[in-house]
Amino acid sequence: MANDMATGGGAQLNHYRIIEKLLYNYKRLERLVKREADYLSAGRHAKSKYMIVYAPGGNAFKTDEDATREIERERLTNYERTAARFREIDSVIALFRDSREFIVIRMYYFNEDPDGNERAPDSQKYTWEEIAFELSERGVLRDEKTARKWRTKIITEIAICVFGLAAAVTSDEYRSRNA
Repeated sequence: MANDMATGGGAQLNHYRIIEKLLYNYKRLERLVKREADYLSAGRHAKSKYMIVYAPGGNAFKTDEDATREIERERLTNYERTAARFREIDSVIALFRDSREFIVIRMYYFNEDPDGNERAPDSQKYTWEEIAFELSERGVLRDEKTARKWRTKIITEIAICVFGLAAAVTSDEYRSRNA
């Protein structure tokens, strides 16, 4: 996966931001992967008996059944690719779940409360001030600055696990520019 995601046609990738996007979408991806049947059946509806499909030698007719089988094979391939990539990310995240700093990731990106319970879908995303308040009340950390440091530490470490040396180098460059 690191090779798939790290290729950017020579462009400099921001590994930190990529990991943030994955974390923001982690719960959605998790639900998507868990509901394989829903994923594969999405978009199925009645069609005409025949459909015209562009072929290099001209138009070709396919029966609805042939076209449906082809679409189902493509959806299955897409699902399997998505599920495999999610499992890779999930296995990296699992390396950090037991660290004390991971609580800020769960609260900020996964919309969980400090105990790890999912909050209501319509609840507002935690702010850093709210995270710091909740966790300082429990004696977990002192202030917002610490919560943000924990986030940066975990995301940088996840990026290095996913992208390897490239992320290690760019994280050092990022830190020296913002020091």
